[in-house]
Parts: sequence; structure tokens; C-alpha cells
Amino acid sequence: MITPQFRCSVSALYLTGNNICQSLSDNLAVFTAFSPRYDAAFLNNLKADLETARSMPDHFSRSTQS
Repeated sequence: MITPQFRCSVSALYLTGNNICQSLSDNLAVFTAFSPRYDAAFLNNLKADLETARSMPDHFSRSTQS
């Protein structure tokens, strides 16, 4: 079994990801001025990656299926 590298629940991790996305969205111009990497495309990709991770089955569901 893989040991998680974070000390929080998965739901707290997703909530943190949502907060990061919201902060980036609210201050996109500031982040883009800091680094051109942080643009709308970066934000959209980050949101898509977060949603992909959220939609994956958890460990219990994966174990049950096998």
C-alpha cells in the first residue's frame, strides 16, 4: 500500500487545491506579472487536473473492484 506524502484528509487536499485555483483566478494579473507561466491556460489546466484527480476512484473503491 502506498503511504500518502501529506498529513491531511483527501477532501482537505482537494479543498486546498480549490482554494489555490480561486486565489489564482482572483489575482490572475498579479500572478501573471510575477511569472508569465501563470496565465489563464495554466489555471484551466490546473482546474482540469484537479477535477480528473477528484473523479478517480479512491483506494477503497479500487481495492473492491479487484
